[in-house]
Amino acid sequence: MGSVKPAGSDLFQREEPKPKTSKSTVLVWQFFLFPLLIVVAALGVFLLFGAFAKDTDTPQELLERVRSGGSNQQAQAAHQLALLVRDEYDKQKANPKREPPFYAQLGFREGLVEAMDKSLNENASVKRQELLAIMIGLTQAEDGIDSLLRALYPEGRRNYDDDVRFGAALGLVYFEGRAAQSALARVVLEERDDEIRAVAVTGLVKLARAPGEEDPAVVRALRRGLEARHPGVKVQSACGLGVRGLRMKQTVDGGEVDRVAQIVGQALTREGLAELGIGERFQPGALRNASRAAAVLGDAELKQKVERLTKSDLEGDESVRQVAREALKRWGATTAPKED
Repeated sequence: MGSVKPAGSDLFQREEPKPKTSKSTVLVWQFFLFPLLIVVAALGVFLLFGAFAKDTDTPQELLERVRSGGSNQQAQAAHQLALLVRDEYDKQKANPKREPPFYAQLGFREGLVEAMDKSLNENASVKRQELLAIMIGLTQAEDGIDSLLRALYPEGRRNYDDDVRFGAALGLVYFEGRAAQSALARVVLEERDDEIRAVAVTGLVKLARAPGEEDPAVVRALRRGLEARHPGVKVQSACGLGVRGLRMKQTVDGGEVDRVAQIVGQALTREGLAELGIGERFQPGALRNASRAAAVLGDAELKQKVERLTKSDLEGDESVRQVAREALKRWGATTAPKED
């Protein structure tokens, strides 16, 4: 990911000077825009390596090479294995009833975690550490959350490259359940890097759960993010609070309820998103998440804006219209409409 240098990003629309938008910021918003495509964006630079993979290279063989091969072998094997994991993950998401993915085989996930921990201890290649972190998330490897937190918050004086830390935060987003919530909430509350916080708060939007099943730190983290200057952190925090609806209203004061509704309302139009600092290319994803949040908040004014999204080809594409239609079907529900 460190080699990906997107040009001309319009995330921050300022007159001048125009700071160069970092790779990680673009990836955060690609994840916000298309949850599954983030892996494609993160790994696409390695397609060339995948083209040279041998037919005889099974996932297990590639993993063994990542764990014990020479430095060049480890690098190429990590690239090839990441492509295979990503492809298998996409197929599993598209058809959960298909046969179990290859990474469900005994010992495979454990091998990824062992490889990650070993690479962190050895200060191995940044690229290999980053890819392993993402693969741990995609496969939801047991003990993987602890491994990713070690990459984010190492003991002692050790510190890891920003790309490794970003990959670790991204890996956490793919996990499910309370342990993942707790880890992401910690990142939002403790992290100083806004781009890493934006990744983490995106995960908290996705991981909304029923009352009693959430770590209380989640709402605290989202409230903190609501006051952030970073537009991604702020908008996603508002959506995260919004999809929690009634629980949010029971936890925060009336002023914050109004603040959440205001931001969600702004995020339901392209004009409002531009005012929030969200560039045009990233707006469809914001419109979808805001529609989901609005459906739970149940405000009449928000409903009018969501209804407009179902009819307008000016505000969003067909994916936006579809999510808006689903939001209207679930209007006033206590949980967020299902994510696409």
